[in-house]
Amino acid sequence: MFQIILRETAEVIGDIGFHGAPDEAGTVEIGYSIVEQYRGRGLVGESAVAICGLVWSRPEVTRIIAQTEEGNAASAGVLRHAGFREDGVADGLRTSRWIARSSLISGGGQHSSGRSHLAETC
Repeated sequence: MFQIILRETAEVIGDIGFHGAPDEAGTVEIGYSIVEQYRGRGLVGESAVAICGLVWSRPEVTRIIAQTEEGNAASAGVLRHAGFREDGVADGLRTSRWIARSSLISGGGQHSSGRSHLAETC
């Protein structure tokens, strides 16, 4: 798990991480959250790009997935920004499943903005 830290104030404004190690097929799932007052600024998108770049450096990873509530446009935007594409409904519930493959990501998932940074918490 990583904390999302706002550079200008050193304030912890969210977190992002993995729901475990890659499975046998090389799939890893990410999840994230951010304090409400910082939503809509692209900070989670930057963090998603950075964490995906980190995980793509592991040769055993072939796919990254994420799930969002259907209709959560902000979270969908985060995932699109990080190179994900929608992959359907997950588990028959009201959640959308998203997928990213290394072959779909251009630029290798580099962290580009610098308005926030990640700090590993565990």
